[in-house]
Amino acid sequence: MTRLHSSSATLVVRTDFSGPASWERLRKVLATPNEDGFLSDIELVDDPCFAAETCAEARKLLPGDYRHPLLVLVDTVALGSLTGRSAAGPESVPGPMRTGGE
Repeated sequence: MTRLHSSSATLVVRTDFSGPASWERLRKVLATPNEDGFLSDIELVDDPCFAAETCAEARKLLPGDYRHPLLVLVDTVALGSLTGRSAAGPESVPGPMRTGGE
């Protein structure tokens, strides 16, 4: 079992590997500052060993010193919601976001 690592940034973990184009669109959106110049401090984790991880499973993979209040999983629902949307800016990311209550 591969564990997630500590980081000074919030981890954004890819758990769906069926849509490479959607993943690339999301990566572009996340790397684009908003209209106020804000850019999230995130670290993308793009490793197939985390494929199909659920929120409950991912929480167990966090190191004891992970201090961020947020862990982002990019799952089938998240990537599917980007289908057909432009990655030109933050408006490309649909809402509302789900939280890990599995």
